[in-house]
Amino acid sequence: MSIRKSLESTFSLTVAMYVAVIITFLYSIILVRMVSVDAFGMIGKGNTYIEIVMLLATIGSISIIQTYTTYYISRKKLGILKHILLKYSIIILVVGAIFSIITFFFSNDISLMLYKTDIMNIPLKVVSVFIMVNLLMNILSTIIKASKQYKLFGSINMISAGLNLILTIVIIDYVTNNVSSDDNIIVSASFIASITMAVICSIIILLKNRKNIRTIMRAKIKKTRSKRLIRFGITSASLVVISMWSLQINKIAVGYFLDPDQWGYFYIAVIIVSVILVFKTALNVIVYPSLVDAHSRRDYQEFDIIIHIIMKYWTLFVLPLILVFVLFLPYVIPVIWGTEYIEAVLTTQILLIGFAIQNYASIYSSALTAIEKPHKQFGPTLVYVLLNVVFSLIFVYYYGILGAALTILIANLINIAMNRHVFIRDRRIRKAGVNDRYMGKILKLLLVQITIIGLLFLNKFLRRKKT
Repeated sequence: MSIRKSLESTFSLTVAMYVAVIITFLYSIILVRMVSVDAFGMIGKGNTYIEIVMLLATIGSISIIQTYTTYYISRKKLGILKHILLKYSIIILVVGAIFSIITFFFSNDISLMLYKTDIMNIPLKVVSVFIMVNLLMNILSTIIKASKQYKLFGSINMISAGLNLILTIVIIDYVTNNVSSDDNIIVSASFIASITMAVICSIIILLKNRKNIRTIMRAKIKKTRSKRLIRFGITSASLVVISMWSLQINKIAVGYFLDPDQWGYFYIAVIIVSVILVFKTALNVIVYPSLVDAHSRRDYQEFDIIIHIIMKYWTLFVLPLILVFVLFLPYVIPVIWGTEYIEAVLTTQILLIGFAIQNYASIYSSALTAIEKPHKQFGPTLVYVLLNVVFSLIFVYYYGILGAALTILIANLINIAMNRHVFIRDRRIRKAGVNDRYMGKILKLLLVQITIIGLLFLNKFLRRKKT
């Protein structure tokens, strides 16, 4: 795919994902009015548990599927592709089944261990079913993304968001009026809606790809070097930790140290950040397969151009836009979610800055993973996760959800420095003529923006500390 087509795909995918995000926005607005603050916090806890299990079940294997689907489609080696898809999809589903069984039979113990109460006992039993369905949908979504079916990927995002909204409203309304208004039952009903949505979306993906499935299944299986894939899978797992665990660790700390209503405020902050940064997600969906495709053809001139275009786009367009969102959030949150969620404002502002900074580090990580060198990220990943663990235990305990946001901001500032250092010192990158000559200017602009935002927050933070 040419750079121009990649950028066009980025725009169309961004539009599709924003439609999905708007629907998700409506979902959160309607949900907070249909359930209590405690129930909303319980839904957030359940989603966090699902995300953690998904991460553990797919870690390493999903990276292999994503990278080598693009790589071997580009090289037209369907026999090897078939071997990889079957082997690592089965691994993911088997590991997921183990977690699902443990969750179902030990839901009460898990609830007591993670949340210091048995409040999540019944919802976690429903979650155990959702884990398997969601894993299947995740595998299928990864394959269509890696095979550059961006139109279908965007459509699935919209359909899943729409179905989740409609099914949740219908099921929760029915349960509340005809079954029970107990928070445990209502939260369980919301996850039943999600299960139904995931099943429908998985069927749609399979039907849309039935010709591709037949073509791949007709190919004769040809094994590739297992050591190469295993080494790639194990080391790329650290990159997954970089992008996922920064938030998950803080969610766990928030769920452990704070009350359900505080979890509700933090969950709102996470939703808002995911909405505003959706163009980052759309961009990364396009960029990584493009980098892998350029590497498979050994076209490092295109590889270099892609990196520079993305860095310029993010710096000149996205960062200023995020700053605008940060300034207007105090007026938006009370209007949309209600005045009781005003406590989420400062946390959301800091989270936005932290994840905006993280994107630069993810560009470097994507580039190294695309050239099959994820092991270069192991050291920075280990340091990054340890920083998140230590800072979250301290900051969340003393400053609540604000401390969780500060943890992410500080850890990401350190992470970008580590990732850039690894990138510019890699031999293959330097030999191919790939560099980050624009990053010096970007860092200066970033420093100015952070300084401005820091001054805006300082007064608020000091006043909050006094009260």
